[in-house]
Amino acid sequence: MAELRRLLRKLPDTETMEILVPDILGILRGKRVRRQSFEKTCTEGFMFPAGSILMNAIGDFVPGMIGESDGDPDTPCALISGSMAPVPWSSRPAAQALFRVLDEDGRPFFADPRAVLERSLQPLQKTGLKVVMATELEFYLLDAKAAKPSARSARVPGLGRPQIGPQVYHPDDLWEIEPFLDELYACCEAQGIPADTATSEFAPGQFEINLAHVPDPALACDHAVLLKRAVKAIALRHGFVACFMAKPFAEDAGNGMHIHLSLVDRNGKNYFSHGRENLASPPFSARLRHAVGGLLKTMPEATAIFAITMDDTGQRVLSVSARNVPTEYEVFYTVAYSLVSGEQTLLAPQDLTFTQDYTWDETLVLGKAREEDLMRDAIVQDLVRTVLKQISSL
Repeated sequence: MAELRRLLRKLPDTETMEILVPDILGILRGKRVRRQSFEKTCTEGFMFPAGSILMNAIGDFVPGMIGESDGDPDTPCALISGSMAPVPWSSRPAAQALFRVLDEDGRPFFADPRAVLERSLQPLQKTGLKVVMATELEFYLLDAKAAKPSARSARVPGLGRPQIGPQVYHPDDLWEIEPFLDELYACCEAQGIPADTATSEFAPGQFEINLAHVPDPALACDHAVLLKRAVKAIALRHGFVACFMAKPFAEDAGNGMHIHLSLVDRNGKNYFSHGRENLASPPFSARLRHAVGGLLKTMPEATAIFAITMDDTGQRVLSVSARNVPTEYEVFYTVAYSLVSGEQTLLAPQDLTFTQDYTWDETLVLGKAREEDLMRDAIVQDLVRTVLKQISSL
């Protein structure tokens, strides 16, 4: 309640609060509560479907998981202390807060990403070690008005022409998006997100923002998902669509997320170097060499490669009129793919083709073109669901 009172003293006109939880893919799920429910939400908690944190990337239930066939029952939830903050981009005064999902007995829900991270840190905590951590997020700023997703290339200063090449680390690219960056940094300051360095990256319209290190991995992860949310919201206000996809464009650099962490002991000294400068350089300490060796040994077991070897779409004529004018088409989409982990094949090479028919009336050209686009989008959604169900059943 003290946190809520502080927020309302600072922002007394706050009308709504978004309560948010990251799912297993880092996508925020949640709901809005109105002013009259603030106090009850903070003091008594609330109910929310546990299956929401086990969804796939398109917001669908994973076969065999909670939510698929059990009615997606509500479970208890509680707000995260210290996560309450204003939402500067809201058209009306609003706040946000993160929450955790609980079991019926009040213990952390097994699949809540926060609980999974907390459990994984327990062995380290028993040894007296602490993780100091930060992330870096790369993203594209796409032209919101373009007919298809495309990055807005930086311009040659003074000429207004698109730059040739990626011009990586070029400061002029940052000047060009300065209004966006200024508002983003102001938003991050209001929300307690320690946004730091911004750089222009390896492709036109691609950027990276670093976050400051904190001695709490869960808080560092909160910063990452909230920065992503803020970037997307502020980008829309400046005519952009922010894209964090790993590989949105086949011919350009992908987006990475770098995790920087250090292990420190009870005295605050680096665990691997024993706090000694000479062990921070090759050949390094035995501890660090053993840690790297362990990662190399276990990495194949933790690595899977999903390879798409064909991605093809188009349309075929199914029938024609007496004047030899097409009257019926078939829209098709084909993908070929496989999934391997080390030397083990998890999904053998295979292909999927989905189709849908539609009639053609030459007097309704614009409407039919739109119909074809909608059909293609629906086919893609069906393909994605089918592939995700295959993977989730492994």
